[in-house]
Amino acid sequence: MSPISGSEPKLNDDFWNKRRAVKESHNCFAYAMNTVETELIKECENLDGCDSGFPQPGYASGHPQFTKNVRKGCLDMVHRLWGDNPDVKATKFHLQCPYNTSKIFLIVDPRRDYHFLRQDPDGYWSHKPGSMDVTRIDASGRPILRPDRALFIYNNHKDPLRYTKFCGYFCVPRNKPMMMKANVKEGGAAVSSSGSSRYRRTRRKSRGSRPL
Repeated sequence: MSPISGSEPKLNDDFWNKRRAVKESHNCFAYAMNTVETELIKECENLDGCDSGFPQPGYASGHPQFTKNVRKGCLDMVHRLWGDNPDVKATKFHLQCPYNTSKIFLIVDPRRDYHFLRQDPDGYWSHKPGSMDVTRIDASGRPILRPDRALFIYNNHKDPLRYTKFCGYFCVPRNKPMMMKANVKEGGAAVSSSGSSRYRRTRRKSRGSRPL
């Protein structure tokens, strides 16, 4: 088990899973950062079918929007992560993050998508696939003890997602809000409960982000 720092966010399933406006407007990136965008929640609450945009890595620091034709490789995703939040530091599975930070993990399907996980206070890992529920199991149904040895190949969807590239572990500050911005197009395990890709549309810059 990867050592914990004592600053891991609490596993708050009720907040992420039972509040529709939160669940449908925040993705794996927001969940890993443990940051919510209040404007996205308000927008989602005012829509019958929530069509607000997911926060996307790199948008806050001016990286180009994701498109279907843009490959989401590790190098680009890490540059986006550090562009938005340069205080995020690379680490390794067996190392302990400093106090007031905790681990996240980044994986990619280079042709399709990226995905983030975060470590929980008990040392296990959880993640939020797009607008779906937070879960602590991988694609095989097993609890996630070590993300780089877990399975994230989802072939049982109309749009299969195969997260096969492990991009690394990172220590994320937990005592301040992380920068996020939502915009046009897909990303961040944007898979709905029906299995199809979700295209979210918004051009509003994130200004109400806050840590939980």
